[in-house]
Amino acid sequence: MRIHSWCSRAIVPLVLVLLTVFSNRGRAESFERIRPEPGLLTTVVETGFERSVLFRALVERIRQSDVIVHLTCSRFKTRRLAGQTLLASAGPDVRYLRVQVDCEQSDPVLVSIVGHELQHVVEIASAPSVVDDNSFALLFRAIGFSSCLSPDADRFETAAALKAGERVRTEYLHYSELSVEARHRAAGRVNGRSGD
Repeated sequence: MRIHSWCSRAIVPLVLVLLTVFSNRGRAESFERIRPEPGLLTTVVETGFERSVLFRALVERIRQSDVIVHLTCSRFKTRRLAGQTLLASAGPDVRYLRVQVDCEQSDPVLVSIVGHELQHVVEIASAPSVVDDNSFALLFRAIGFSSCLSPDADRFETAAALKAGERVRTEYLHYSELSVEARHRAAGRVNGRSGD
């Protein structure tokens, strides 16, 4: 995670307001506070929600919070960084976060990265005092550790987010395995009956 300069804090809220105004109104109620870019990230959020119990719990916690999350694809200077959560702006009733992920990943990895970053969103949502860069940094210094992924920026990690990413990936893969097994069993029953 990176702490932004004053310039980006001035521009990002304007962009987020415009995105909010023109966002797709047909989104499911569960995703009204999580606003992925159309296309790939919308599919990732829907798939994660369908296949992972933890992913659903994170979405529900965010839905009940005062944060709105804009989820976008991004490229990073280092391949070691696959996602980051940024505080874009905060008002009296709502805080805007931006989650950026490297979308050039396999489906299980991408769902895992989004789950990891949504855990960071929940960490911020659970701390109403996070309203600016200083309070953002204070929170993650208190609950996490420096990740040292970039020498020019404060980046933090938490054990909870690391565990969340792994669990979401495991649940995603386990669901996929169960789906394949169920389809094979169903096909076997159909094939078995057709031979009678």
